[in-house]
Amino acid sequence: MAVADDAALRKATADLAKAKDPKERLALVRVVMDVQGKRAARLLAKLVRDDPSIDVRVGAARALGLIRAENALDLVIERVLRGGPRDVRAELARAVYRRTGGRDALLGALGKQRTGRLGKGLILRSLWPFDDETTHASLLEHVQGDDDYLRGEALHALVARDGDRGKLVKRLLRLLIESGGVDRVMPVLDAAESVLHPSMRGPLASLQRSKHTPVREAADHLLVALEKLETTAKQGEEEDAVDPEDRYDPGKAGRRTPPRETTPGTHTRPRFDLVFALDATGSTWGTLPEIKDRILREMDMLIHLGSSVRVGIIVYRGGRSETGKAQRFQMLAPTWDPNRVRAFLGRLKSGGVDDRGAPVAQALDDALDRVGWRWAAKRTVRLYADSRIEDPRRALRTVAIHYEADRTKTRVVYVLRTRTKMPPEYEELARRGGTKTPTVMD
Repeated sequence: MAVADDAALRKATADLAKAKDPKERLALVRVVMDVQGKRAARLLAKLVRDDPSIDVRVGAARALGLIRAENALDLVIERVLRGGPRDVRAELARAVYRRTGGRDALLGALGKQRTGRLGKGLILRSLWPFDDETTHASLLEHVQGDDDYLRGEALHALVARDGDRGKLVKRLLRLLIESGGVDRVMPVLDAAESVLHPSMRGPLASLQRSKHTPVREAADHLLVALEKLETTAKQGEEEDAVDPEDRYDPGKAGRRTPPRETTPGTHTRPRFDLVFALDATGSTWGTLPEIKDRILREMDMLIHLGSSVRVGIIVYRGGRSETGKAQRFQMLAPTWDPNRVRAFLGRLKSGGVDDRGAPVAQALDDALDRVGWRWAAKRTVRLYADSRIEDPRRALRTVAIHYEADRTKTRVVYVLRTRTKMPPEYEELARRGGTKTPTVMD
């Protein structure tokens, strides 16, 4: 790096640390991008991860797609795997699209075992800007594969990028009639809401005979919606239409709008995505049964009201051991199948310690940043905790950016049976997460 560039980067770094106004920091992002080089790219990646403003995070992600630096693509892929708010994820996908070799780097990371299910889901979603046969084949392979969670994430990408979305969904509906469990069919029915067409009537009618209640109810609602659409004059104009926002135009690299999942106004019933983050260390042995019961009651109530409901669970156990090794997490990826939720909770037991503080921040990172949300749903993380937070600043930053950026809420339930006083950071966590105050469970 030239001496002048090094000085410019040091000044920009210092100015970023002092700047309170997001507009000022966004202007400094452009300065950093103009410096170029590996250090500038690393600074941009840090802003994507940590800046308190969604506009600055999106601007830094866009800059990573444009900066001339040897490490830029690796940093973009790294950030893709960590996720973030909706706008950040969409801009990172565009950043990969702009980088030479971006598609191959994504597909390479997809094939690595250590990437994990949440990481692979984030990669699949990030493939939506690529409109080539290799990408199309990879997405279709996952849509027709055995992993229910990855199937849904691949379908999201296909619907966002495919030029003939209606035909895609109709083809998938026919494929899945005879061989679908709940989590195999429901993502397709979700996608079908935005591309309803009279030719879907037969497959939907067949799904009304499914042995799975969520599938039957979804098919019923879609058939009612189809009848309403067929009575409107707009139907002939809108069938198989492609919204211009569903295509990525490299000439419009500055736009913020992510790809749409569904056409506005087409939802047949309310959608709820709930992710529960649970402390399951040894201190919860007396309270875990009640927590499980609360989760099942909330899920069953929403289902009873006729809503489209997905539930995910992230279990965290303790902080870090004396050797620095992270404690074990368990996860149930978001599912439409209530029986999967019941089975997961039925196997869940208390165990582990949290004397160094519970890894609430890591649990919230996974729950908010990395889960494959339906952005057209009402999204809530429900945090059950009973001890102090290992990294409160990180936890607060995560819930705040998601509430600011896409109104994903974080609700806090603090268990007092094993602790006599709630740590003060939970009050702030609930406030920044858009839910005002924690619920106390005693």
